[in-house]
Amino acid sequence: MKFWKRIKIKVLAFGILMSIIPLVSLAYLNVRAAEKDLLVSIQQRNTDLVKGIAMDIGQLISEIEDKISAAGNVFGEALLQQNRESQEKFLYIFLRDIPAVEDISLLDERGREVARVSKREVITPQKLSQVDPELLSKEGMVKSYQTADRRTMVSLIIPVKSLLTREIKGGFYVQVNLRPVMNTVLAKYGNQDGDIFVVNNDGKLIAHEDFSQVLRQTPVNSSLAVRRFMEGKEYEGTLPLRYVSFNGEKVLGVYAPIKKLGWAAVMEIPVREAYKPITALKFKFLIITFFVVVLVVITSILFALRFTKPIEVLEQGARRVAAGDLNFVLPKTTDDEIGQLVDAFNFMTQQIKQKSAELIQTEKMAALGLLAAGVAHEINNPLATVSAYAEDLLERIAEEDVRELHRSGELARYLQVIGKQIERCKKITGSLLNFARQPAGHMIDINLNELLEDTLALVNHRIKQLGIQVEKEFNVDLPVVKGDLSQLQQVLLNIIGNALDAMETTGGRLKLVTEKREKDLVIKIIDTGTGIAQEELKRVFDPFYTTKPLGKGTGLGLSICYGIVKEMKGDIQISSSLGKGTTVTIILPMERKEGEKDEGNN
Repeated sequence: MKFWKRIKIKVLAFGILMSIIPLVSLAYLNVRAAEKDLLVSIQQRNTDLVKGIAMDIGQLISEIEDKISAAGNVFGEALLQQNRESQEKFLYIFLRDIPAVEDISLLDERGREVARVSKREVITPQKLSQVDPELLSKEGMVKSYQTADRRTMVSLIIPVKSLLTREIKGGFYVQVNLRPVMNTVLAKYGNQDGDIFVVNNDGKLIAHEDFSQVLRQTPVNSSLAVRRFMEGKEYEGTLPLRYVSFNGEKVLGVYAPIKKLGWAAVMEIPVREAYKPITALKFKFLIITFFVVVLVVITSILFALRFTKPIEVLEQGARRVAAGDLNFVLPKTTDDEIGQLVDAFNFMTQQIKQKSAELIQTEKMAALGLLAAGVAHEINNPLATVSAYAEDLLERIAEEDVRELHRSGELARYLQVIGKQIERCKKITGSLLNFARQPAGHMIDINLNELLEDTLALVNHRIKQLGIQVEKEFNVDLPVVKGDLSQLQQVLLNIIGNALDAMETTGGRLKLVTEKREKDLVIKIIDTGTGIAQEELKRVFDPFYTTKPLGKGTGLGLSICYGIVKEMKGDIQISSSLGKGTTVTIILPMERKEGEKDEGNN
């Protein structure tokens, strides 16, 4: 049987699959749930972070505006009336107190610069310029730009209004360097796993943790978060955006608008960094799942072995019984359904054994009936001789002196002939009696040559009737074999009878051979009869199958012979050619010496 068809493998596979599939499925679902929870957590944390960055940037710009606006509201209108030197001194205060301010101008109500100071250059009156007067009405950021040395600047307009009429009298034109602003913000939110940067409404990079990116003006508008901002879409959802960033790396991105400036703060975390906790979790689940699977497999194997062992013993027992070992008894180890099945199997085996014995005896009686006429004829001849000699002896005793007959040896000669014929009858009837006796399973040492001679004596009359020539090739050094004499003789009688039936119309030659092989004794019964067709040869041991004409033969003979020989741990082999004859080979194991083991019982 192929190993995958064995019930042990099926039970083992079922146990393992039914244990592992739910376990692996549960582990997978837990990992997926943990992954989703982690992504939600990342999204929430990063969203809060970029919103905080956006708010802080806007707030820092607002603080700059508020400081300058507060001073302008108090001193601005009077400042416009002072000379340029006083105005510049006042403006230098902003440069000193607000690090992000790099350049600041004081404008009159027509937008002309009346005073200007800068951290990077000396401003002479010739460098004063004109600003569009309409900008004075636009409080807040009016533009952003980059200088020649790639500094990102923001231009702010802070109007100066009359304290009484709130009319615009002038204003401050402020140039704010965004880098100090970003440094302040990143100092608060720094040491993140990803990149934080700011883009304007055109998707242009304004600020980045890595200032070299700003210096190179790296295009970032290929990032999905930047494109979503440029499209004016508000960020929604519980999961971060997953995409390939402008640097070619897979990232999780979130963004938040800086509403005061019309910009956006963007944060991108590499997926490999974001998924480190998930990877660690998967590894832990993998280790746990592996050990649990190993435990489940070991448990399943032990359970499968424990569960299927009685079934395998039952299957082996069925094979032994099928092979003819009707003395085999299955051991009962449990009281469950399998134990009940063992009881039923043992009962069935005993029933088969009993019925087989009855069937053997029935077949034997049938054979005995067929032998009766021949045996009677064989006995009749010696009895006729006994009768003739006895009658003649009585006549001579009546006519002659008994002492003279005794002295001459005639009396002894008559008695010897009568005794010899009686011994002949005794041998024939003894063989017939031994064959007919109900078998008791008594195992004795059997001389196969003598058994063949006794069997031939039972069919001798028929052999003579059919004119069949008998040849014998007996190994005189043949050792004895252990077996049931009556059953083995029944086997020989059945096979020899079949050989005689095959030569009934044609006559022929019957050859009996005994051989000794390495571990076996062999009997060959060879006839020159009609033979058996090849398509029928493979079925000759089937119960109720016969090649004889209708009404002759039950089809049980060879089947019973096969069972008897198999029970003796032997074998029967038949070879035949149609029209040429048949050879039946009976192989019987020699009696093993003490210490040798029966391989079949190992």
